[in-house]
Amino acid sequence: MFKFMRRAIAMALAASLVIATPVYAAQSPTVAPTPVAPSVQDDAKAEEANGVKATVDTEADGSAALVSVEASTAKSVTIPSKLKVNGVEYTVTTLEKGALKNLSKAKTITLPETITTLKKGSIQAKKLKTLKINSKKAPKVEKGAFKGKNTKKMTIKVNKKNMSKSQFKTFKKRLKKAGYKGKVVRK
Repeated sequence: MFKFMRRAIAMALAASLVIATPVYAAQSPTVAPTPVAPSVQDDAKAEEANGVKATVDTEADGSAALVSVEASTAKSVTIPSKLKVNGVEYTVTTLEKGALKNLSKAKTITLPETITTLKKGSIQAKKLKTLKINSKKAPKVEKGAFKGKNTKKMTIKVNKKNMSKSQFKTFKKRLKKAGYKGKVVRK
């Protein structure tokens, strides 16, 4: 009887192991893409946004400096606040030298609220009459940012809802230091 009990227990254990063993499903053939971290790249081509094709210098912190905009015949151009490079989204914070020179027919250019710096020679669109700025803080304007432009015939419109009066005053001072001589309006 002792042998019989041993066999019965052994068979019960074997049966319980077979029944309790989980069945694993085959892994799905589609693998979720791994997120790509922002990286430093010079002269990277960004995906088109707002009808604007641009080249940017990217930084590891997720910001980008607009190096150039592809030639366009549009009379009004809006620079997007975010551009994608290789699937990674970057925030446009700076206009580099010659960034807008290919917009030869543009009479109005709108800059996003993320712009913090206008570098020397960055505003060179030939027929530019109006530059719209949507920033909350007054962007830094380097001396010579409007180099080669007759700024007396230009108007800079600042979004009243975004920029406070004190920031507007600071911005006007920075423009004057940079050599801007045209109208600056807060609407």
